[in-house]
Amino acid sequence: TNRVEVASLQKGDSFGWPHSAFGQEEGCLDAWERCDPCVVTSPNEAFRVAVLANLEEVLSKTVEQRTVSRRRQDPNVAKNYAKMDRVNSKTNKRVTSKGYVSQGSLTSGGELATLRSLEDCFARLWLTTSASLNGVAEVTVGLVRAHFQAALWAPILDRFEDLSDEIRRRKQQGYRIHDCFPLQGHQIVELKDHVKHLTNVWYGAKRGGNISAMYSWFCEAMDLLGVTAYNYEAIPKEVSPDGWATVVDGAARAAALKGKGHWDSLYVSTGGLAQRQGRSAIDNTVLRNVFMPHEAQEMLAGRYLRKFLCKFIQLRQRCIMRRLADAFELDLVRMSEVGGSGRSHRKVKSILACISPEELADIGVDSTGTCYQILAASGSILAGYGQLSAAMQKVVWENVRLLMVNAADPDEYRGEPRADSEDYIERFVAWCRDFPGEYFQKSKALHVQALIGAAWAKKIVIIRRSAMERMTLARYVPLPWKRTQPLWGYNQNGPMVIRASGVKEGSNVRANECPYASLHGMSLSAGGFASDTRCGDEKSVRKSYTLLMEMQWIRDPKANIENWYITDIEKIIQEAYQMNPHGPLPMVLPGETF
Repeated sequence: TNRVEVASLQKGDSFGWPHSAFGQEEGCLDAWERCDPCVVTSPNEAFRVAVLANLEEVLSKTVEQRTVSRRRQDPNVAKNYAKMDRVNSKTNKRVTSKGYVSQGSLTSGGELATLRSLEDCFARLWLTTSASLNGVAEVTVGLVRAHFQAALWAPILDRFEDLSDEIRRRKQQGYRIHDCFPLQGHQIVELKDHVKHLTNVWYGAKRGGNISAMYSWFCEAMDLLGVTAYNYEAIPKEVSPDGWATVVDGAARAAALKGKGHWDSLYVSTGGLAQRQGRSAIDNTVLRNVFMPHEAQEMLAGRYLRKFLCKFIQLRQRCIMRRLADAFELDLVRMSEVGGSGRSHRKVKSILACISPEELADIGVDSTGTCYQILAASGSILAGYGQLSAAMQKVVWENVRLLMVNAADPDEYRGEPRADSEDYIERFVAWCRDFPGEYFQKSKALHVQALIGAAWAKKIVIIRRSAMERMTLARYVPLPWKRTQPLWGYNQNGPMVIRASGVKEGSNVRANECPYASLHGMSLSAGGFASDTRCGDEKSVRKSYTLLMEMQWIRDPKANIENWYITDIEKIIQEAYQMNPHGPLPMVLPGETF
């Protein structure tokens, strides 16, 4: 019988399941056995099989034994042991869009998903093993390729569609633009790693995986959000007769860019965080997280005041809807809830439009009140601050700022930090804004001294990077890589080495706000700040940022290579390799593009 290789077992892999994992559906186990699966090892290589007992009973007995022995121990030691029990009873797992679980280790047989079909068996196999050398794409048996598409690739495309639908829903509900994107920074990394693993399985270890499908969706999501100034496909263009050059209508592009600038100023005037920093507009991928106390108060406390006002409006609107519901014998409260459908909201809007002010007054509702006006305009309970009109947002934010300015110490409230200020701390904060990723006055000692000293003296406020990312409009996909060749530059003294070989590099890939090609993005050097993740605590097994990354600790300031004057060929090649399919056109997966 001709056998085909569909996966490989490497150190750290944990493929396998107990016989009880097979579901009750007829034919599941028979279909898997008809495939005649086997594990092939080299003659000189050992092969180990782990037999899993009922781990829940084993763990419960272990916990009981430890509990008895802890009665005579220090309470802090007992607390640490209890934490270890909770951590050890969990499995490092990743759930895909269809519910398959990728396990980092087989710590519990009970946590293995039930296998209901041959499709589930293949999905489990590919999620818990490494890619074969040539990949699934070159397997001659169509059954294997078909199950990869059905079990893994089609669900990830569905996941992209679900995320886009969530963006549309949030925009329709009036979320602010930075709250419309449903993924946080570490979730973008997890999704990228998952897509890269799937493509690695498809193309094989010899070719490697890529994130082409995710990048295509990511650019479309940024366009859907409104991060880009215009839709490139909607801009008038003229293609040369030979198809080599494309001329974009400059007037239409300039008009769109002008509207983008007006929108940015409106976003800041209504309480949004200013996105411009650094030496150019492309330095806002990772916003600064060091602020003067009054800046942090304005940003954080002002946000809570806005939320409080929105909650107050929501409560008032629910009281109005209850009165109307009792008067007209309609369940208007349910139809107007934030989570309701657009049809129910349109129905509420139509009902409110046909009620006269006199009838509302008899019920006890003021038709000229702000809460009712917002309710009548949208047909739903207020979803958030972004659902207010731009004029109302501006009035609310100006009054919130006035309250905070009046409550603050006049000596401490000095507006934006200035680089020419006499105050040393203010100059440091201004440096972090104007030169992100670089040491203060080009000195590591001065930077560390100013950062830690000012934080201890409560002269600055450091906000977590994960919190700042939620206020950033320009989301990005991080691509780590390692430099294999030195990067050379040239100045008046002759050639010089800018970056040595062997150093770790990083690229932050984001959508271009002013695209002049389809799926046009930008890639910025990201090696300046520390970039790593850690596993969660006993309450969560998801990845999160380390302390150094949350603080945006500067790791390598020389890694911030400017895009001008130096052409980093290796950076371009590394990014192109990770972002493009690794096979001929007939092998390319749906959703991927070059």
